[in-house]
Amino acid sequence: MLLLKQKVILIFFSLIISFNFYQAQTLSGPRWVLMSIDNLETGVVKAIGDHVRAELWFEGDTIFKGQFCNNYSGKIKTNPNFTCEFLALISGKRQCMGFGDVEIELLRLYPLVNKYKLKGHLLYLFTKEQKRLVFKAE
Repeated sequence: MLLLKQKVILIFFSLIISFNFYQAQTLSGPRWVLMSIDNLETGVVKAIGDHVRAELWFEGDTIFKGQFCNNYSGKIKTNPNFTCEFLALISGKRQCMGFGDVEIELLRLYPLVNKYKLKGHLLYLFTKEQKRLVFKAE
């Protein structure tokens, strides 16, 4: 009986630790800077150069904002299993000289994001099209 109680206590504390770990996995906080857009099917990595800066940040659990050539914002819905949806994306329409194609691709991919992963100072956003957006915390 004593061994059973110890196992129950161990399971209980494991659940508490797991819950606290999830709570620590929030997206809000740092500004994230886009490092690359990866095609997971082909293995092609489109590195974002130093002269191009795409930022993303989260306000609380429901709002995302960003800045590339244009400012953009929208709503995000996250779930405990690290799935997510970027909704109601609004963006400026200014022409971007030299890197507009990258911004167009980025803004096209946000609504397709369905999963995220935090690992150290990196944020990975995965899309339905087998693309991965890699961001680094600033």
